[in-house]
Amino acid sequence: MPERIRIPASALSPAERIFCISAPVSTPEQYESYLQRWELYCREQKINPLSTSVVDEINILGELYQKPLSYNAINIARSVLIHCHQSR
Repeated sequence: MPERIRIPASALSPAERIFCISAPVSTPEQYESYLQRWELYCREQKINPLSTSVVDEINILGELYQKPLSYNAINIARSVLIHCHQSR
């Protein structure tokens, strides 16, 4: 798993701060599942998974919510997106 980068809250937009609040600690296996879902979503939407907007990230979380997935599952997905977003 990549090293977590600390970014000061003042450097984040309000939407990014929402994502960063209480990101759960999860196992690599749980992350892998959501990384695969993210990659599939990006292929379907024809967007580059390494240069997405916060809106793209919110949209996939909305789709996962409509499935419906548990609150914990959506938090894991959110955590994956945080890591992807911070690694850019």
